[in-house]
Amino acid sequence: DVPVFGIVENMSYFIAPGTGDRHEIFGHGGAAAAADDLEIDFLEEVPLAAEVRAGGDNGRPIVEAEPDHPVSRAFTSLAAKVAVKAAAGALLQAPTIPLAVAPAPGGPQAPPAAQAPQGGQERPRSII
Repeated sequence: DVPVFGIVENMSYFIAPGTGDRHEIFGHGGAAAAADDLEIDFLEEVPLAAEVRAGGDNGRPIVEAEPDHPVSRAFTSLAAKVAVKAAAGALLQAPTIPLAVAPAPGGPQAPPAAQAPQGGQERPRSII
């Protein structure tokens, strides 16, 4: 089993240089429909752009070379969504450890790990 964060529609559309007209060369909406059918998130539409290939060839990714380009905005949005999902997944799968909490004054003796060290300073009672 492999966790799936969602579906991305790559080469979703083409923006014509000069005119800025949007052309849906390969059709449009198939990835969103598939995400609906599979009941998973539709993450992003990434446009088709020659600048992506050029950036790969010259070692300067489009998000660095042209941060306001539609592809850069799509990649940035996608990266943020994946980061949130990855962080949430890591939290859900993180191991747990038992915590010993010092009892209220006058209560039973706390386990040694939770007792205040010598010098009168208390140890922190939570772990992040």
